[in-house]
Amino acid sequence: MYRLRNNISCNDDISLIAMSIMSQKIAIGTRNIVFDITCGENAYVKNYADAKKMASYFINIGKNVNKNVKCVISSINEPVGSYFGNLLEINEVIDGLKGNMLKDVQEMIFALGFKVLQIIGVTTSEKESRKKILECIESGKAYESFKKFLEYQNIDIKDIKSNEEVKCVVPIISTIDGYVKEIDVSKVRKTGINLNAIKIRKEDKLDIGAGIKLCKKVGDKVKNGEILAYIYTNDDTKIRRAKKEIADAYLFTDKKVSRKSRILGVIE
Repeated sequence: MYRLRNNISCNDDISLIAMSIMSQKIAIGTRNIVFDITCGENAYVKNYADAKKMASYFINIGKNVNKNVKCVISSINEPVGSYFGNLLEINEVIDGLKGNMLKDVQEMIFALGFKVLQIIGVTTSEKESRKKILECIESGKAYESFKKFLEYQNIDIKDIKSNEEVKCVVPIISTIDGYVKEIDVSKVRKTGINLNAIKIRKEDKLDIGAGIKLCKKVGDKVKNGEILAYIYTNDDTKIRRAKKEIADAYLFTDKKVSRKSRILGVIE
C-alpha cells in the first residue's frame, strides 16, 4: 500500500494513508490501537479538520474489524525529539527508556501512554497514568521490556552501534541571532532522503547510520556561531547539500517564542 501511494503520487491522500496504516495493524493482530496523527503545513495532514477526518477513517475501519481505536492529534511545527534517521532514532529511544528525553518527547509519551492505559482498562486518570509511566521508566522496566522486544526478533541490544561510528559528523553553524520559530519538517525529511537515511522506494539504498541531530528546537535562543544541528553520513559528497537544506529548514524571529503543547485534541 505504501509503495502504491508513492508510485501514483498519492502520498497525501487521507483515505489511502488510513488504509495502508490500518492494514499493518490488522496484519499484526493487535486488538487495541492508539494513533498519533500529526498535522501541519509540512505534514501529509495539513490541518486539524483533515486530522479529524483521518481519525474517523481509523476508528471506522477499526469498528469493522473489531479493533478499539483512539487517536491523539498533535502539531508538527518541528520534529519530535532531536534526531532523524534509523540508528540515531534508535539510540534516542534507548536514552529515553533510561529517562533521558526532551520535554516534547515526554509530552507525547504521556499523551499516547494515557490513551493506551485507558483503552486497556488500567486507569481513567491522566495523573495516575503519568505516575505509572514514570515509575515504569525510572524502575528500568520499560528498558527491559524493550530489550525483550528486540530479543523476540533475535536482536541483542548490545549489538546496536553507536552514533559515533558514522564516517562523517558535521556541524551546521548559525549565521544569525534570534529565536527558533519553526523547523520545516518537510525539508528535514527531504534531507533525510538525500542522505539515504530513509527509503522511499523498495530499491532505494539505506544508510542506517545517516541522519540529522537538531541541537536547537522551537523556542530556543540562537546566537551567531552556535551549532544548530549535525549531519551524520557515510558519504562525504552529500554534506554540502545537506548543510544548506537543514540551515534553510530553520525559521527564525527576533521575538521570544513560547513553547506550546503539541497535543491538539483526542478523537475516540
